[in-house]
Amino acid sequence: MRGDAVVLVAGRFVQALLTIAGFRVLTALLSPAEVGNYYLIISVASLFSMFLISPVGMYVNRRFFAWYDERSLTAHFLGYNAYAAAVSLLAFLSALAAWRFAGVGAGLNGPLFAFLVAAYIYVLNWNQNYIPALNTLGYRRDFVLLTLVTVGLALAFSALFSVVLSRGGTEWMAGLIVANGAATLAAARILYGKLREDAPGHFDFRGLASRPALDAIGAFALPLAGASFFMWAQSQSYRVIVERLDGAELLGYMAVGFSIATSVAGIMESLVQQLYLPAFYRRITSGGKDERRAALAELAAKSVPVYLVYLFFIAGSAELLVRTLVSPKYRDVFVYARYGAFVEFFRMATNVLAAAAHSEMRTRSLVRPYLIGGITAAVLVYFSAVSGRPGTYVPLALLLSGGVTFFSMQRAILPIIEFRLDLRALAAPAVGSLGLLAFSFIHPAGTLGTLGLLGLSGCYFAGMLYWTSRKWLRNVPSNPLSGPKAETENMSPAEPEAL
Repeated sequence: MRGDAVVLVAGRFVQALLTIAGFRVLTALLSPAEVGNYYLIISVASLFSMFLISPVGMYVNRRFFAWYDERSLTAHFLGYNAYAAAVSLLAFLSALAAWRFAGVGAGLNGPLFAFLVAAYIYVLNWNQNYIPALNTLGYRRDFVLLTLVTVGLALAFSALFSVVLSRGGTEWMAGLIVANGAATLAAARILYGKLREDAPGHFDFRGLASRPALDAIGAFALPLAGASFFMWAQSQSYRVIVERLDGAELLGYMAVGFSIATSVAGIMESLVQQLYLPAFYRRITSGGKDERRAALAELAAKSVPVYLVYLFFIAGSAELLVRTLVSPKYRDVFVYARYGAFVEFFRMATNVLAAAAHSEMRTRSLVRPYLIGGITAAVLVYFSAVSGRPGTYVPLALLLSGGVTFFSMQRAILPIIEFRLDLRALAAPAVGSLGLLAFSFIHPAGTLGTLGLLGLSGCYFAGMLYWTSRKWLRNVPSNPLSGPKAETENMSPAEPEAL
């Protein structure tokens, strides 16, 4: 395994330990209703992040190396900052209106609720741009250090605010915002020091806002915004619906279970992206269509088997994870964690397929699959929430919508680039991971027994991950900047497309 891969894996391992501590402290300090309020704020903020921020951010990622080669990253980041500030203001006004007129977050202070939503959107956006940019440029150690600083400070400040001020979801969120802001300032200083570009004036980005530039951004980002809205509807709208119809307490229990699966998936997906996406973006920026097809096939071969091993691990070890990670009053949420593992697997596999649209700059093709999945999720969750048995039917609704989105995405990308997942290549990881399911049938007594069994399951999981990824880890490029310069042909849609 290359040294850079070791640094990233070690960093993610420490982050996993901090995540474990975070779950334990969150569920120990906050009541289920306050945990529900916290996740509600996250979900409302995620709507604006996914709908308005993320599509433009993906365009920034797609053009990252081209702008780096032109030495204009700083100026483009400055323009992106003005856009992020405008979206944050819109989010504040919209969240306040939703609280006032629709009863969203009715148990919270309205102006504070809206402010936390807006502030979280702004600081998290930059945290997730500056720090990953260091990894993209090959500064792995800086990336890992700042990631761990962010997670560690978030846990420290959130716990401090909850103990000193009040044990509420708003206080926990305030600590998260302060921590992300502090780490982002440090990341910005380091990143701009390494770029060594001439510092533009505060409004020098206006020259970049030409009609052709805005048309290019719009062609890429507007369809993606539509897709992202329905992506949010599929993955996050259940929190708003459940809180509104069934109360914050049920949402708290449900969100804790799903978030265990989501957090582990986030660590896995981030690690895969940090190891493999810089080279993927460099290849699709500089190569022709055959090269982009080969890059996509390689990305799928690297990532989907890892996600499959993750699915078996959570399905088998959910009860052990819940007994270790959360306060005793949340112990029954392991069922939601198991459902969440399937939901996250479908989401991550769908994201791999969606990379086909990004590689070809044809993001309109993403709208239909996420439209189908988002509407399926929102409708089924609503009827599940009013069914009288929301705890049973809401997870099923989310699982079904994830599968619908995945198969819709597979169908949508075929006209763009001839690519299908190689299901035969998944047979060996699936068979090798079957032993992880055995842990779901063992129920040890006591904390030591639980920790010992979880440690055994974790070793099995880590061994399967290494066995699945060993041939790729030997070839992780240490310097993505060493690739060929960007070609302008690959910066515009190849041809018109029909919905």
